[in-house]
Amino acid sequence: MLPFIMNFLEHPGRIGQCLIKNIEIRRFAHKVLEYQGGLPYVSERIKPVYFIGRYGSIAFKLGGFYMIEALREAGIKAYPGYRCSLKNIYNSIVVIVKDLYEKVDMLTLKKNGNKIILDIHDNYSDIIEGANNYIDLADYILFPNHALLEKISQIKGKIPSYAIMYGYPDPAISSLFIEKGYRTFEEIRCCYFGYIRNVDMEIIELLKKEVSVTIVPATLKNIDKLIKFNMHIDIRKNEEDNAYKPLTKILIAAECNANILIEKTPRVLELLPPDYPFFISASDKENDIKRIKLLFNTEKWSYGLSIMENIRKKYSFRNHIISFIKILEEL
Repeated sequence: MLPFIMNFLEHPGRIGQCLIKNIEIRRFAHKVLEYQGGLPYVSERIKPVYFIGRYGSIAFKLGGFYMIEALREAGIKAYPGYRCSLKNIYNSIVVIVKDLYEKVDMLTLKKNGNKIILDIHDNYSDIIEGANNYIDLADYILFPNHALLEKISQIKGKIPSYAIMYGYPDPAISSLFIEKGYRTFEEIRCCYFGYIRNVDMEIIELLKKEVSVTIVPATLKNIDKLIKFNMHIDIRKNEEDNAYKPLTKILIAAECNANILIEKTPRVLELLPPDYPFFISASDKENDIKRIKLLFNTEKWSYGLSIMENIRKKYSFRNHIISFIKILEEL
């Protein structure tokens, strides 16, 4: 009996969930790419591409499964790594998404004539601890921002082949607004879309005194709720790795045609200009929050939205894939 059929008989619920998840990813990916203008057909100019990582993680959903669907649309052979034994991959491109560096036999992959891309995402701790080992074996490294590149460069020295890939909003979010369009609002309605363990709850409580605030856990079933908000929040706890996190929340806010309440840090200034109206400072939180409330539906509010619109256009799913294909062509 075929292995897939045996697995399905032994674990029908788990396998069924994976199938449903992949169908959803395929639907969202193709819908958004079609809306954004489609992809150029690359044909066989590029080697087969394998993506490996934690297959159930959000990082792999964005850095693996969506990428696979998009690359296939461009005519590139792309596969999740679990389809075969890694030692049997030859003369291909292997993309390691976020982590598992220590569990992947990168030496064997290199001996088999493969090119290796490390897509770091927000894996600050592992890449810092093993920077020399992992980076020396990689042919190309994708950083989520310049802040992490500079941090790694302080440890490793000059990084020869890399790109800054800020990412893209989940196509499930893009699909929501393609279908529903953008709402108009009579007041500020804030949301924190993410993991509650990461947010500065002091800010949340201060905000609640002035405006409507909702915490929305970052799950697929909650994406539809994003249409109800016109301001997002990204105020993180004061922890070292937060200085290097991807700027995904800015991209999500932009996709939702919303402004974002965020601290003015070097990492954030990579995407937002210094005069963005909705920065909040750690030293004057209460006054900043009161000031922001007064800016609703003013010229500064509209200016903020114009900045987010530019971000939405520049860091679309389609543009991300086109940039990634150019990297594949170099390898």
